[in-house]
Amino acid sequence: MILQSNSPMLPNLALTLITAALTLPAHAAITRDRGCVQGGGDTTTSLTCDIGSTTAGAAALWMVSDQPGARLTVVVDSGSPLTPERTFPWNSGGLRIQLFAVPNLGPGTHTFRASWSRPVPFPTMTIDLFNGVAVSSFIDSTSPRSSSLTCASLTTTTPAEHLWAAGVVAAGGVTLAPANGYHGYGGYSSNVITEENAAPTPGTYTPAFTGDARHPATCIAATLRPYIPTTASPAFTPDHGTYGPAQAITLSSSSPNATLYYTTDGSNPTTHSPVYSTPIAITTHATLKALATAPGLPDSPITSATYAIVGSRTWYARVGGGDRTQCTGLSPAQYSGSGSGQTCAFADPAYFYEDGHGTRAWVGVGGDTYDLDNHYPRGDTGWRVGWRNPTSAADGRNLWGVPGDNQHSFIPSLPPGTPGHPTSLRGAAYASCTTKSQLFAGFGARWLLSLDQPYLQLDCLELTTHNTTNCQISIPGATQCKKDAAPLSDFAFDGIETNINAHDILLKNVDIHGFDNSGIRGPIGLNITFDHLRIAFNGMSGWNFDPGGPVPTSLGSASGSHLLLEGNGCYEQYPITGTFPARKCYGQERGGYGDAVGTPDNFLLSFSCDHCIIRYNTQDGLDLLHTKGGTNVITNSSSYGNAGQQWKFGPQHAITFTNNYTGHFCNRLSVDMPGATPGSHLTSDLCRAAGDMFAFAIQGDRDDPTAKYIIANNTFVTYGLTAFDISYCSSTPCSKPKIFFVNNLIYGYQDPVYGSASYPGIFNFGANLDNCFATDGSCSNQAVPPGIFAAKKRNIYYRVKSCPTDEPACSRTTDPHLANAPAFIPGKTSEAVLDAIDPHLTPGSSIALRQGSTELTLPAADLDAKPRSPSAPSIGAYEPRQ
Repeated sequence: MILQSNSPMLPNLALTLITAALTLPAHAAITRDRGCVQGGGDTTTSLTCDIGSTTAGAAALWMVSDQPGARLTVVVDSGSPLTPERTFPWNSGGLRIQLFAVPNLGPGTHTFRASWSRPVPFPTMTIDLFNGVAVSSFIDSTSPRSSSLTCASLTTTTPAEHLWAAGVVAAGGVTLAPANGYHGYGGYSSNVITEENAAPTPGTYTPAFTGDARHPATCIAATLRPYIPTTASPAFTPDHGTYGPAQAITLSSSSPNATLYYTTDGSNPTTHSPVYSTPIAITTHATLKALATAPGLPDSPITSATYAIVGSRTWYARVGGGDRTQCTGLSPAQYSGSGSGQTCAFADPAYFYEDGHGTRAWVGVGGDTYDLDNHYPRGDTGWRVGWRNPTSAADGRNLWGVPGDNQHSFIPSLPPGTPGHPTSLRGAAYASCTTKSQLFAGFGARWLLSLDQPYLQLDCLELTTHNTTNCQISIPGATQCKKDAAPLSDFAFDGIETNINAHDILLKNVDIHGFDNSGIRGPIGLNITFDHLRIAFNGMSGWNFDPGGPVPTSLGSASGSHLLLEGNGCYEQYPITGTFPARKCYGQERGGYGDAVGTPDNFLLSFSCDHCIIRYNTQDGLDLLHTKGGTNVITNSSSYGNAGQQWKFGPQHAITFTNNYTGHFCNRLSVDMPGATPGSHLTSDLCRAAGDMFAFAIQGDRDDPTAKYIIANNTFVTYGLTAFDISYCSSTPCSKPKIFFVNNLIYGYQDPVYGSASYPGIFNFGANLDNCFATDGSCSNQAVPPGIFAAKKRNIYYRVKSCPTDEPACSRTTDPHLANAPAFIPGKTSEAVLDAIDPHLTPGSSIALRQGSTELTLPAADLDAKPRSPSAPSIGAYEPRQ
């Protein structure tokens, strides 16, 4: 029963385990078999004990751990982790004694395993088997720094019952009062004293302990009685859990000739309940309960299993619906006007989470669908999220509203779905999505929706805010939003907030616009997919992956098609009146930000985008320069008119950039856009980063020897100081061939910001390369760093500062004949004329490959999905128009 510890921190510490088993002869002393003793002075992360049991019973396990910061997990026979029944602090150093109960230990061999989250010195485990008893009652008491402790009384009712008691103190003894015929014995130390015997007569007995006051005194006491077999409890196959399709549940009992009774409505079964004969079909969420009976044995305990069939229910919010008392929410029908529990829709999507009386919990479970009307009550243009007025959430409905905390009155975490069965929040017209269902947050909500769970889907939704006061946050000199004290301004900071728990998420036909800060903000996990996603006119940034704290060390990934990022860094008009609804735009020098996509330093991210448009954002377009370790794939996409660089890629393993159009007019937002509020244009921070168009970093030779960077079949129109700014971010030089730069068309305009109206330079090789070149963008008479380019040919450079010397066929005067290339003279011509650029090739264009490509597989179609000529495909992103 008692194990002496070799821990130098606490000499002679005892570790105790009791196990109650099956049969006990009346009036006989308890027999105890030590099943396993493990421990000692070694530092380890796990202990394992294998024991054999001849009869069934129950168990209770004592463990000691010297490091409470190390998470302890105890399992029996690879089952679920046990929950500690009791935890006893031992001393000021943090030593703990923990008791784990193991009921219904069956016959046969068993494995007990304890493991810690990090190495623990001097762990100890003891397993003692007591044959022939069951625990009928159990008490414990603990008193810190006590020299005496009296437990609550235990009562025996028959002579067959036993009492068992143990005292855990620094030194001392244990007594059972009254002590008629009882004896105690000390084990290997004086720290644990135990006493056990059959009660000579039924009565009440009180364990009492005396000892050293320097340590806590703990008493454990139990009443033990003979085990009486009952009918074996029903077993369920499959067991409780969440499942995709409907399930057929089989019931069984190991007792011979057992009859099983069951219910599926959560009520307790009786012998009048249905008798089990064939598998039970579970097609929706249900709690299955079962009772077993057998001849000559008492009935089994009632056992239950709850099944969640994901994706089986759709919850509706509709104008004319009812509250959660009046309607079930499981039908799009309107409320009849009387009665309760009717099969009709909720009157507000907030009823998906709020009951209207302060209880906050989602109806349904993961895998369910939440369907929103695209018509709204009281003439509203959407469903409000957050407080309903600027002074209090408690206005009679209190939906989505946290009283006293407007900033946390957002849509909370959706229930996580499962693979193949995501939880869906969707608009009513999701099938064709002709009209999106609008949710708008206000009165200082920190964000509208929290996406921090896996397997979610947003479909056919418009997420926005109604900033009627035209206020802003953090912009010096602007009208400041009131967020902390009433009356609150009607705005919201962010659209969607994410974290690394967000993985396997689909954003389909979603429009996120008008938020004061970011459309989407936060890190992500893997497999974020977008399909027709718009993030626009959010005051600080579009999609900002910055966690606002420590940068995650795990890789995230986002990919998809038809992503539109526009006007971010500009605060949106409300109501919207123009085609470019900016009421004021800010660059970083004025307190703004403005990246369409922004990332923190050293952020692990893979990002892929097809048929995406990034335009007129107040800083960079796609800024992935601070990311690393993943892949970037950009195809059939466009970036133009952004006030910084149009494309930026960090030191990734691979970059594939094909069939894209770039219009590098970084000074465009210096004048108002058509449809914008007059005076909304940028006044600073234009053409930042020296006016470069396209920046990317490559991996060094030893860091990533198989890295590959493809820039092929793209059209670039630019007036930047430098077209391509190439550097490497690694611990080793970069000389191996990694860059494929082929079949690109570069069309130059005179620079209105830098370089005295000069034409653009092509390559700038940045810091850390073996050869550093001039920072003015000129590559004339300079050698390309040896070995960097795996292929560099068949590119057209028109109206550039100079041709690269390693492309002898280059001509700066070969006009590609764009469909429309308006004249632009810096200082004389408005930037607005460049809006009319059409980068397609006219039918008379002769820009075709002069030989077949052997380095790369060319895109089969151009940016417009027009098939490329197999014999003479054009250079650039487009085939000539017919």
